[in-house]
Amino acid sequence: MNAVDKSTKRNTEKASVWVTKVPEPGWRYKVFGTLGVVFGIAGGVLGWRLHGDPIGNFTYTLWLAMLMPAYFTIPRTITHRMWQGVLAGVLGGIIDVIVLMILAPATYWPYKWALLMTFVGLLLVVVAWSWMMTWLTGKTEQRRAEQDAKRAVREAEKAKEKARSSVKVDANGNPVRIHRYNRKPGKR
Repeated sequence: MNAVDKSTKRNTEKASVWVTKVPEPGWRYKVFGTLGVVFGIAGGVLGWRLHGDPIGNFTYTLWLAMLMPAYFTIPRTITHRMWQGVLAGVLGGIIDVIVLMILAPATYWPYKWALLMTFVGLLLVVVAWSWMMTWLTGKTEQRRAEQDAKRAVREAEKAKEKARSSVKVDANGNPVRIHRYNRKPGKR
């Protein structure tokens, strides 16, 4: 295998994580790490920009930072789906808290114990959410496999029907006329 083949293979393997229907087995650190960081930063910046009750703002942004990474991580993994979703949610929540404490410490530091209790409560919600998303993803994949099997049977029947109804040819390649449809009843 020359250098061009190796680079082509590497590029297709790299793209296959995002393009194929079935992801590679194993822990997808890049997937849940990226999603956790992105939604954690988005939640932290949103909490910093919102004006109003700090506990309410923190709760809204923590929901975003902890549930959305799990929602997007689970369909992109194949093994340990629930735990990868939970880790993505926890990472998003921790990043959200860090960003909020950096950008608005005067607003959120006085409520640190309420924020900690909110984080722990949402951690239980993330575990339940990840379990539910894992179950739904498994059911969806099962249904998709059944539909693909039915589609393959239908296509095989169509191909068989097409081969049966196609024009017959003799040894010279000339079409052979078959008069089975234009026969009049009673005549041989």
